[in-house]
Amino acid sequence: MELVFFGACGSIPSGASGNVSFLVRERGWSLLVDASGNPAQSLLRAGEDPRDLDCLVLTHVHTDHLYGLPSLVHALWLMGRKKPLTVLANPETRDRARGLLSVFGLLDREGLFPLLFLFPEGGYGLPGGGNIRLHPVRHSAPTCGFRLEGRGPSLFYTADTGPLPGDFWVGKGAEILIHEASGGAGEEEALNASAHSSARQAAEAARACGARALVLCHLPPGEAAARDLVREAEGVLGAGGALVPRPYRVYRGDDLAGAAGGRG
Repeated sequence: MELVFFGACGSIPSGASGNVSFLVRERGWSLLVDASGNPAQSLLRAGEDPRDLDCLVLTHVHTDHLYGLPSLVHALWLMGRKKPLTVLANPETRDRARGLLSVFGLLDREGLFPLLFLFPEGGYGLPGGGNIRLHPVRHSAPTCGFRLEGRGPSLFYTADTGPLPGDFWVGKGAEILIHEASGGAGEEEALNASAHSSARQAAEAARACGARALVLCHLPPGEAAARDLVREAEGVLGAGGALVPRPYRVYRGDDLAGAAGGRG
């Protein structure tokens, strides 16, 4: 399994990092998580042919996770994609996504490849092996994180969420946890009130589910903020226990799970 982040920032991007969106791929399939920035260009920069993308996960309706969708669909149509694209999303996100595409008349384009919007309760099988299962999390809009099982280490992504109860942890046993960290421990009251989490809370979640690597995302902009949040998470997990991903760097799942994180 490989992970390539296109951005790790929350709603406000920085000069070095865009809004959270990332690619997960294994031999036989590729999966894009959320659509921000210029998704087709980001896939190309990651060495992925956008026409081959198998699946898109849209976690929720907020702007920073959805606004690049029309650009992606338009680019794929112009590139001559014929292969169906499976879009996994909850009903609220599906409806907003379709509405956004309709604003640009994209659903009516002649020869548009099939867009298959699904919300499978029992998980979705990826081509060539692997399974992804969506799970609701705690946010200000209906939001789904997911658990992904493939040939490589198991992965749980929280998407945007407030702290999740210990008995929730379908993430328990996942070797890699990707968790939002929208601020530090000193801001937890305000963060939790808006259904977000601190880096300390992300680290506590990683410890609770037994993850071997914690990847922090949905960060405030700036390198200094990212360093501070990594240090805060390491205060729970120990040195090297968390990382902030660098855009377009390829992270191998086996390396992340084996090395128990690092600074990226």
